[in-house]
Amino acid sequence: MRPRFEAVVPRAPSNLLAEIHRRLSAPDCPYSGTIAGHHALLHMRRELQHTWSPYLDLAVEQHARGALLRGRFGPHPSLWTFFVALYAICAFVGLAAAIMGFAQWSLSFPPTALWGIPVTVALALVVYAVALIGQGLAQEQMHLLRAFLNELATA
Repeated sequence: MRPRFEAVVPRAPSNLLAEIHRRLSAPDCPYSGTIAGHHALLHMRRELQHTWSPYLDLAVEQHARGALLRGRFGPHPSLWTFFVALYAICAFVGLAAAIMGFAQWSLSFPPTALWGIPVTVALALVVYAVALIGQGLAQEQMHLLRAFLNELATA
């Protein structure tokens, strides 16, 4: 669900992180973020964000040819938590429906609770489809963040 990438940059990790910090500090930079150790979290500035705006979780590691960037795009952490909670609710309700349905069946009652299983699977598929739509809506900003990193790599 969350696109990942890896890239090797011919710069020292500390130099690369310092350059990211320097560029993020510029008043005309459309990006914002935080850097802690060899880790950075980049996103669009608040005025450019929308519900599906991506966050780029970036780990910078030492590599034989410079720095290894490991990036993962995702939505705002609270939106990601919301989607995980929706999946957990679907799983819990589906499991409860299965337990109840098999209990009804074992007691020779009509297993009507088993209908909850396909309903929760359908709801989980709807949640997945909404997540894919959101990822599509965030794609332009994902490309902008990736272009920002590509520019740093070649500078």
